[in-house]
Amino acid sequence: MDTTQSDALVFFGTTGDLAYKKIFPSLQARIKRSHLEVPVIGVAKAGWNLEQLKARAKDRLEKHGGLDPAAFVKLSTTFAATRKELGAAKRQAGIAPNHFRFRVSPQIAGTFGMNAVAPDSDTDTQPIELSFRRELGGQDMDAYEHVRTDAMNGDATLFARQECVEGAWRVVDPAL
Repeated sequence: MDTTQSDALVFFGTTGDLAYKKIFPSLQARIKRSHLEVPVIGVAKAGWNLEQLKARAKDRLEKHGGLDPAAFVKLSTTFAATRKELGAAKRQAGIAPNHFRFRVSPQIAGTFGMNAVAPDSDTDTQPIELSFRRELGGQDMDAYEHVRTDAMNGDATLFARQECVEGAWRVVDPAL
């Protein structure tokens, strides 16, 4: 069994609903069972400070009956220690910021762009991108996806104009 351990746990969307409902309780549970011994790094929208993040996590745990004070203190300390460690870190000049591009079309696509440590270097970075795409076919799509895809492609054969629909109802309505 491989016992390699990560240096940190990074999760995106720290201020979002998924973190509020699922991630914070899970982190606390892992700490209670001593299964989380690495720093936790939360990535979220700008404008939140550490105290707001801790208050949101604590609120979730208190409202749903699961606050363990000792585990929460350890989780909060992890947030604070990580922030202190990374607080002075600044993006190096000339390095592009990390990004995520998401395109919804008949070919659903996404790209993660980030800076990675260059091979054979401890400090130099190089930009890399991880792209994925899934082409939807007839068997992969449900009825709604077919209609949405046809609409995006401009195929009007499945859509009726309003006057046609009203005319059809004029015929059917008296029978009802």
